Amino acid sequence: MTELTTAIDQADRIKGRGDRSAGAEEGELGRGRRRARTNVRNRLCGRARRTIMSAMSSVLMMAAVLTTGLYAGLLLTFLIAVMPGLAALPDEHFAAAMRRFNESVPGPVFLVLFAGVAGFPAAVLATGTPRWPVVLAGLLCAVAGHLVTVVGNIPLNKALAEAEGGDDTAARAAFESRWNTLHQARTAFSLAAFTLLTLAAL
Repeated sequence: MTELTTAIDQADRIKGRGDRSAGAEEGELGRGRRRARTNVRNRLCGRARRTIMSAMSSVLMMAAVLTTGLYAGLLLTFLIAVMPGLAALPDEHFAAAMRRFNESVPGPVFLVLFAGVAGFPAAVLATGTPRWPVVLAGLLCAVAGHLVTVVGNIPLNKALAEAEGGDDTAARAAFESRWNTLHQARTAFSLAAFTLLTLAAL
């Protein structure tokens, strides 16, 4: 009887160990499945994130090229058409025309272009574009052109406006040559920015 009891106890212990082993295997299998699902989910999320960032980069790049091109075109028009035409005017007409231009040009459309020339390339860089060196070079050229405008052209415009009603000959002499030189510089920077961003978009 004792031998039978001992045999039953041993069988129960063996069965218990078998159940625990099977449970451990099932637990490990469940953990493996959860890890696999997590890995698949992470890969899908990473792929979707990269797709979204790539699409955003493309849209922002097109906006950067468009705004930079329009802005550079505006400056180039002044350089090769407007300023040579104004140069033939008498002093009082030249000064009056430049004052009216300076009053009307900084409208909403111009301000959007002015902001977009630097803002859109900066946004493209934020998307992590692989062509960031070219985009960065374009952004630096755009910023350099803006610095010329803010530090050079705008103070001359203000000085010309403040001289209204005074000696237009003296006002023109203090304005025209310096303004044209600065305008040539900012036009060159803007054209360089447009060229670089166009290359980055190709």
